[in-house]
Formats: sequence, structure tokens, C-alpha cells
Amino acid sequence: MGVAGADTLLSLIKQKQDLLSYRERHWNGTVQDYMEIVMASARVARNACQRLYDMILSYGFTEYTRHTTASSTIPSITAGTRCSGSTPP
Repeated sequence: MGVAGADTLLSLIKQKQDLLSYRERHWNGTVQDYMEIVMASARVARNACQRLYDMILSYGFTEYTRHTTASSTIPSITAGTRCSGSTPP
């Protein structure tokens, strides 16, 4: 790819960038600023497992029973199983 190709590629990337959206998703501040945000909304401080649990619950779930044969070693999934330390929303 020549210089003209690189310039074209860079201009396409610049067109697709949304700096405002990036700044909204990538917070920058002090520990004191973060603690103020956590005090206002404790959900901000949830760990990855808790956030995944929240995502699953937000779409809902259907309880079911898996029928297995005696030779199957696959454990059944229990609805409502939580990661260690997670709390319901």
C-alpha cells in the first residue's frame, strides 16, 4: 500500500471516530471522584461476574429440566445459580 493508500485509510478511520462517545465510555478521574460516583450509585462497583448475572437477568430466563441418560456425565444447569459473591439486583 503506497502513501496515497495509507492517507485514504487514515481518513476513513477519522470519519468513523466518535470522540464524544469514546470519552463517555472511558471515564478519567481521581479516586475521590470515583468514590463519589460509587456513593451515588453502588452498582458501578459491581464485579464482572455480577455484571454478567445482571445481563442475563435483564433478558429473563426460563427454568427447565434436562433429561439425561445414566451414561451422561453432563451436569444439569440450575436456574438462579450465582457466582461467588454476587447479589441479586
